[in-house]
Amino acid sequence: MLSKLKKLKKPYIIIIIVVVIVLLFSVVNWFEDEDNHSNVAVIPITGQIVSSPIYNSDGSIDKSNAVSINIVNEIRKADKDKRVKAIAFIINSSGGDTASAQEITRAIKETHKPTVSLIRTLGDSSAYWIASATGRIFALPVSDVGSIGVTISYLDNTAKNKNDGLTFNKLSYGKYKDMLNPDKPLTPEEEKLVMVQVNEVAQIFINEVAENRHLPVEKVQSIADGSSIIAQDALKLGLVDEIGSFADVDRYLSKILKKNIHINILGYDKEEQEK
Repeated sequence: MLSKLKKLKKPYIIIIIVVVIVLLFSVVNWFEDEDNHSNVAVIPITGQIVSSPIYNSDGSIDKSNAVSINIVNEIRKADKDKRVKAIAFIINSSGGDTASAQEITRAIKETHKPTVSLIRTLGDSSAYWIASATGRIFALPVSDVGSIGVTISYLDNTAKNKNDGLTFNKLSYGKYKDMLNPDKPLTPEEEKLVMVQVNEVAQIFINEVAENRHLPVEKVQSIADGSSIIAQDALKLGLVDEIGSFADVDRYLSKILKKNIHINILGYDKEEQEK
C-alpha cells in the first residue's frame, strides 16, 4: 500500500487523505447521533394555544403560551431535517384559539415523518384537536382528555355599570359591531348569530376529530359535550391509543421505524424550564 502511495503524485495523495478523514468523521458522527443525540424532534405544546406571541407589561414575551406560528415552523424544520426520524408532541394544555389549532393540525398532516403525541396532565379542547391529528396518542392513566366543544362566552358588566351610574353609548358602524361588548346586553338576535358561529366551528372540530381518529361522526358528536375525562376512560372511547409515558413512546417509534428511537427528555425539560 505504501509503495503504491509513493508512486502517486502529491495532489492525489492529499485527495486520498482528505477522503479518508471525511469518511472517518462521518462514521464517528453517525455513532454519536445514534448513541448520544435524540433522533426525535420533541415539540412541546403547553399553556394557552395562541396565534402569535403575547407580551407582558414589561415588554417581554410571555413564554407560557403555545404560539401556533412557532410550532408550525418547528414542524416544518423537523420535517426537512434528515437526522429527525419522527416528531413527538408533548402536550400539557387546556386548549385555546381554534384557528391556531387548525394551523398546527394542518402542518402535522403535511409532514412526511411519523408523528405521535403524549398527553401529560392536560390535553383538552384545541390541544386535543391537535393531538388527534398525530399518528398515535399516548396519555397517562389520569391525564385529562377531550373537552370537545367551543365557547365564545363573555362577561356581562351591564348590571354593575348601572349600579355605578355608567351608561353605554353606542357609536359604531355596523349593526353587530358592538356584539359581545361586556358593557352592553346581548340581544336575542345577536345571541342567535353567535350560536350559529359556535355550532359551525364545533361541527368542524367534531368532523376533524372523527376523521383523524377514524371514528363515526355520530360517536364523536355524542361525547362532544365540552366535558373532559381521564385517559383510561378516553381509551375505551377511542380518543387515545395507549396508556403510557415517554418510554412507551420510544418503544412504539422504535418498532414502527425498526430503529432505536429515543426522546431526549432532558432537552424537553430544558425547554420547559426556559418557558
